[in-house]
Amino acid sequence: MAAKRRNPNGSGNICKRKDGRYELKVFVDTPDGRRKRISVYFSTWEDADAECTRLKDLQRNGDNAFCVIA
Repeated sequence: MAAKRRNPNGSGNICKRKDGRYELKVFVDTPDGRRKRISVYFSTWEDADAECTRLKDLQRNGDNAFCVIA
Protein backbone atom coordinates (compact mmCIF):
# COMPACT_ATOMS: atom_id res chain seq x y z
CA MET A 1 0.00 0.00 0.00
CA ALA A 2 1.37 3.42 -0.96
CA ALA A 3 1.96 6.04 1.70
CA LYS A 4 -0.62 8.80 1.97
CA ARG A 5 0.56 12.06 0.37
CA ARG A 6 0.58 15.01 2.75
CA ASN A 7 0.80 18.72 2.17
CA PRO A 8 3.95 20.47 3.40
CA ASN A 9 3.86 22.06 6.82
CA GLY A 10 2.40 25.57 6.73
CA SER A 11 0.80 25.24 3.30
CA GLY A 12 -2.70 26.04 4.53
CA ASN A 13 -5.94 24.11 4.79
CA ILE A 14 -9.26 24.65 2.99
CA CYS A 15 -12.36 22.89 4.30
CA LYS A 16 -16.11 23.24 3.75
CA ARG A 17 -18.14 24.34 6.76
CA LYS A 18 -21.64 23.23 7.69
CA ASP A 19 -23.03 26.61 6.60
CA GLY A 20 -21.71 26.06 3.05
CA ARG A 21 -18.80 28.51 3.21
CA TYR A 22 -15.17 27.51 2.74
CA GLU A 23 -12.65 28.23 5.49
CA LEU A 24 -8.99 28.87 4.76
CA LYS A 25 -6.62 28.31 7.68
CA VAL A 26 -3.05 29.40 7.12
CA PHE A 27 -0.04 30.46 9.19
CA VAL A 28 1.24 34.00 8.52
CA ASP A 29 4.17 35.94 9.99
CA THR A 30 3.28 38.76 12.37
CA PRO A 31 5.19 42.08 12.46
CA ASP A 32 7.02 40.97 15.63
CA GLY A 33 8.37 37.82 13.90
CA ARG A 34 5.99 35.21 15.31
CA ARG A 35 3.68 32.99 13.28
CA LYS A 36 -0.08 33.14 13.78
CA ARG A 37 -2.79 30.89 12.35
CA ILE A 38 -5.62 32.86 10.81
CA SER A 39 -9.00 31.80 9.39
CA VAL A 40 -10.60 33.51 6.41
CA TYR A 41 -14.02 32.58 4.96
CA PHE A 42 -15.07 32.44 1.29
CA SER A 43 -18.13 31.41 -0.70
CA THR A 44 -16.20 29.19 -3.16
CA TRP A 45 -13.22 26.85 -2.93
CA GLU A 46 -11.55 28.65 -5.86
CA ASP A 47 -11.65 32.00 -4.00
CA ALA A 48 -10.12 30.40 -0.91
CA ASP A 49 -7.38 28.75 -2.98
CA ALA A 50 -6.58 32.04 -4.75
CA GLU A 51 -6.26 33.85 -1.41
CA CYS A 52 -4.05 31.06 -0.04
CA THR A 53 -1.76 31.38 -3.05
CA ARG A 54 -1.70 35.18 -2.70
CA LEU A 55 -0.79 35.03 1.00
CA LYS A 56 1.98 32.50 0.38
CA ASP A 57 3.38 34.66 -2.44
CA LEU A 58 3.38 37.71 -0.14
CA GLN A 59 5.40 35.82 2.44
CA ARG A 60 7.85 34.49 -0.16
CA ASN A 61 8.46 38.07 -1.34
CA GLY A 62 9.15 39.22 2.23
CA ASP A 63 5.96 41.23 2.61
CA ASN A 64 3.99 41.04 5.84
CA ALA A 65 0.84 39.08 4.96
CA PHE A 66 -0.59 39.56 8.47
CA CYS A 67 -0.85 43.33 7.96
CA VAL A 68 -2.72 42.78 4.68
CA ILE A 69 -5.35 40.61 6.42
CA ALA A 70 -5.73 42.50 9.72
